[in-house]
Amino acid sequence: MSRSDASPRSRSVRLRVHDGNDLRLFAAQLRLTADRRRASDAGIVPDPSVARRRRLKPGVIRHEERTSMASFTEADLTGVEWALFQNGWVTMYWKTNVLESDCAWLRDHGYHIQQFATEHWSSASDALRSLGVGLAFPDYYGQNLDAFSDCLSDIEIPIHSGTAIVLLRYDCFAAVDPVTSHAILDILSRRARGHMLFGRRLAILVQTDDPKLSFGPLAPTHAGWNRREWPNKNRGL
Repeated sequence: MSRSDASPRSRSVRLRVHDGNDLRLFAAQLRLTADRRRASDAGIVPDPSVARRRRLKPGVIRHEERTSMASFTEADLTGVEWALFQNGWVTMYWKTNVLESDCAWLRDHGYHIQQFATEHWSSASDALRSLGVGLAFPDYYGQNLDAFSDCLSDIEIPIHSGTAIVLLRYDCFAAVDPVTSHAILDILSRRARGHMLFGRRLAILVQTDDPKLSFGPLAPTHAGWNRREWPNKNRGL
């Protein structure tokens, strides 16, 4: 049977589901398809204007269905949150008092703070094991980079504030394993971006005792210094 001969009922519904975050859109599309089939069985001809209003676009969730954090407003432009997210999701710190000041602000505004003492990580296995325990990954977590990326997409993030992952003395681990240390930041950056697309804020704060420490490009941005230590002179350089 040719494609043109296929009846509407026999055609498969082609839906693209990229990850778990698309499940609500997927369910909405299935409900809409079922409604159309029931109307067709009952001999009801849909009003084209109504159909246009109800048509779902990929990746769009109706405003009344949103339960996540709102986007930034002009009133946020001088706050800590805006400074952390405006250029990416990974922010670097040198002085611990600067880091502690920003963490205190985040904590006071409802953020969940998860800190890791990375100077104790002597291998990639140590790092991935510690991250899995601290972030409460499920028992099936495989303690490898792919599993880390997968589980990171499902972590709990408060919908009216956010989560901050703080990596202390990350220069120590970067010296031990420069490849894995970069890969972890790359995955964190990628997943933080994915969460933010759905209104969930995940900030990555990286403290280093080396004021010259830098990383290559991180998907899809880079690791930049915080607003108070961005000038070299503020890091003793």
